[in-house]
Amino acid sequence: MSNSNMNYQEMKQAILRGLVHSGWMAVDEISMNHTSAVAKKSFQTAVGERTAIAYFTDAPEECCKLSGEYTSEGNNVLSTTGFFVWYHQHPRSEVTTEDLFAGAVEFSKKAEVRISDTMPMRLMRQRSAE
Repeated sequence: MSNSNMNYQEMKQAILRGLVHSGWMAVDEISMNHTSAVAKKSFQTAVGERTAIAYFTDAPEECCKLSGEYTSEGNNVLSTTGFFVWYHQHPRSEVTTEDLFAGAVEFSKKAEVRISDTMPMRLMRQRSAE
């Protein structure tokens, strides 16, 4: 399904498929249809369950972006983790569902590395090892 002129919701669905493939869950339908939220993933940490949320935005004149939010120790540890398609380098009309799916998978890998490096996750691993 490589549509050369996908609308935002079609792009968002391709991103969602990549994230679900990577173990994330879709957000509720209202969030999917009315916000930039796409998917969420929960992590068991030393301080309880924490949830990461992935957001997808599209600025047709500039880029589309998959970003995330996961708060640990008062910071969004995913603030520097993102997947971008810059349209001046890769025209929006040429972006495929495969590009977006692959970007979502790559974003998920990077996000999990960042999350696993948080203190509550390191403590959890230490406790498991003891």
